[in-house]
Amino acid sequence: MSTSTWESTKTFFKSVARPFIPVLKFFSRTLSVWLLLLGLTLIVIGATKPWQWRDDYYKVVDSIGSAVLVGGVFDVLLKSLQYSEVFKRELSKIIYGKEDIENSSDLVTAFGNELRSIIYGAEEKIARGDVISALIEAVRGVVYENQVLQQRKDLTDLWETISIAVYKTKYPEISEEIARKVTKEYFPSDDTFYYDLFQENISLTLKPDKKYIETKEVTTLRIKPLEGPKLLEWKFGWVLYKDPTDTTKTQFFLDKVEIDAKEKTKDYQVTLVATPDGKELRATLEIPLAGKTQYDLRLELRKTYKLELNRQRDMKSSRFINRPEFRVSYNPNDLELEFVPVGTRDKAYENQAKDLSAPLIWNVYKDLIFPNQGYRLVLHRR
Repeated sequence: MSTSTWESTKTFFKSVARPFIPVLKFFSRTLSVWLLLLGLTLIVIGATKPWQWRDDYYKVVDSIGSAVLVGGVFDVLLKSLQYSEVFKRELSKIIYGKEDIENSSDLVTAFGNELRSIIYGAEEKIARGDVISALIEAVRGVVYENQVLQQRKDLTDLWETISIAVYKTKYPEISEEIARKVTKEYFPSDDTFYYDLFQENISLTLKPDKKYIETKEVTTLRIKPLEGPKLLEWKFGWVLYKDPTDTTKTQFFLDKVEIDAKEKTKDYQVTLVATPDGKELRATLEIPLAGKTQYDLRLELRKTYKLELNRQRDMKSSRFINRPEFRVSYNPNDLELEFVPVGTRDKAYENQAKDLSAPLIWNVYKDLIFPNQGYRLVLHRR
C-alpha cells in the first residue's frame, strides 16, 4: 500500500471517529458509574428472575453482576486514593486517628474491617483478601433484603432459630420453649385477615327479677384480608351460658348487619345452637367476603342471659387487632363493673371516660393487640 493511500485511509477513519470522540471520553470519565449501574442491574435481575430462564443462568448473571459491581466500587476507591491525597489523609484520620499512614493500601484493609464491624460486630477483623467477599455479601444483603426473604419457604424456622439465639443470652435453659411458644401463639401462620378497627359499644340493663341481664350491642369492625381481594370466609361467634332447663329466657338476636355502609341483614342470619348438655347457647355468623382489600362491618345485636352464669365477658383475640376500643354503659345502682386487661400491661388501656360524669367504661388500647390478648369485663350485682 502506497504512502498516499495509507494517509488517505487514516484520514477517512479519523473523520468517521471524530463525532464519537466526545462520547468515548464521557464514558471513559464516568466508567466507574456505569460499572456500578451495570453491576446493580445484573444483581437485581439475578434476584428477581423476571424471565423464564434456568436458575443456573440467573446464578451466572448474579455472579457477573457482583464482580462488575465490586470492580466499579474499587475503581472509585483506587482512583480516589490515586488522585486525592486530601481524601486519603482525611480518611486515615477517621480510621487511624492520625495524619497519615505509611502504606495507602492499608486503607483498603481498614475499609474492609469497618465494613466487617458493621456486618458482624465491632470485634471482628478481616484479612485483605476477604475484603471483596465481604463487600459482595454486604451489597447482596441490601439488594436481597426483601425479595429473597419473601420467597423463602423456611421463614418460620428461620425466625425460631434467630429467636432461640436471642433468648439464650438470658434464658439458656428454656430458650427453645420460649421461641416455639411465641411463634405458635403470637404469629399464627394460618391467619387470613386482621382487624384494623375493632369497637364494641354495649348497654347493660339488669332486669326487674335481678337475675337476668339485657344488653344492646353495636360492634364495628374493619377487616383487612392478608391475600387481597380473594375470597375470605369470615366467621364470628358468641357463647351464652345458661341453665340446662332454660329454653326461652336466654336469647340472642342479630338485628342488623351492614357491610360497607350497606344493609345486608336479610342476606346473613345468625345460627343458634344449644350444646347437647343444654349449658350453652352458641351463636355463629358467617359472611363470605371477596373483591376488596378492606371491609367495614357493623353488627347490631341484643342478648338476654343469666347474670350468675355470665359474670365474665371475655374478648380474647385469635388474631391481630389494631387499637381495639371497648365502651359499656350501665346503671351503677344495679351493677358494678370491673375491666381487666388480658395478656397486656395493667395500664395498657387508656380511660376515655375519666372526665365524664355518666357511668361509663370507655377504654382504648392505642397499640396493636396480639393473638391471645384482649380484655375481660367482670359483672357484679349490687
